[in-house]
Amino acid sequence: MLQLLYRSFALLPEIDSSNLAIVQAALTHNPKVGISGYLWRAETQFFQALHGPTAAVQALMERIKADPRHHSVEILLQEQAQPSSPFEGWSMGYDLIGIELAGFGLDAQGQRPEVDALSARQLYVEMAQAARDAAQFGSAFPYARQAGESEEQYFARLNAAT
Repeated sequence: MLQLLYRSFALLPEIDSSNLAIVQAALTHNPKVGISGYLWRAETQFFQALHGPTAAVQALMERIKADPRHHSVEILLQEQAQPSSPFEGWSMGYDLIGIELAGFGLDAQGQRPEVDALSARQLYVEMAQAARDAAQFGSAFPYARQAGESEEQYFARLNAAT
């Protein structure tokens, strides 16, 4: 099993239907190949944590890198993982966060800060905790999973929104 964390620059606005399309595609594809994870949109950046079979995660990353909705994909963490996923019950979760919460905002020149291995692991852990919190308490963001909502209910609600 592999756990992977990346960040990239989004090309479309923070509130855009393309973000919903990303989540819908993940909810369709990921269960078939055993991938789970969580996606954060933080202003102009995406942060995504993935967990799953090594070959499946690597193949997904190739598709992600080629996706025209973002650029400058940077892998922050890629390491072997335990079989149990920290994103259990999430083929893909999604939420908006304030960049201050992520601690990875751009500097005055628009550059991303360096992320060392320890910080990347900590961010991965924080995203896993956010997934657990969202499952329990929900989110104010309408495209995030709501408290007590199963993944099937979440998927159906997102599909009804399009």
